Amino acid sequence: MCATLRACSHPFESGDFHNISYPFWGCPLSSYCGLPEFQLVCQDGFPVLHIIYAPDFGNLTLFYGCSSVTPALASNTFSCRHNDSSTETSFYTIGSIPTGENNRTCNESITVPVLQTAAKSLRDNVSSLTEALDDGFEVQWRSYSTFGML
Repeated sequence: MCATLRACSHPFESGDFHNISYPFWGCPLSSYCGLPEFQLVCQDGFPVLHIIYAPDFGNLTLFYGCSSVTPALASNTFSCRHNDSSTETSFYTIGSIPTGENNRTCNESITVPVLQTAAKSLRDNVSSLTEALDDGFEVQWRSYSTFGML
């Protein structure tokens, strides 16, 4: 039993990320090495933690370093300084991640959760991108009693 649990103390890696350790666990570590909430899965070379978001959230996707933006998204552009010297063309979308020309002309993108009210305010031009991001988002916590000790 001790040798089995000792294996849980060894750091593991996922893609380019090294020395990942407790409370996180994932392949090759067994499920008894941690709580289900902290299981990381390797997806496209990145460790991913699955989070259950509260039902009142929307996705906000930010695209950086774009060579062009379609006219339909022109009102969603923002400036982003790169290397403290140049400004890149960047834009955001609310909701599902768009496919097509826009995301092919950008260097990077990230999708983050925002409150549904913040997404609506942003869509209705009532608030700014910064305000929507500053509002944060809610996460629900479900604790699992894996060892029956709670």
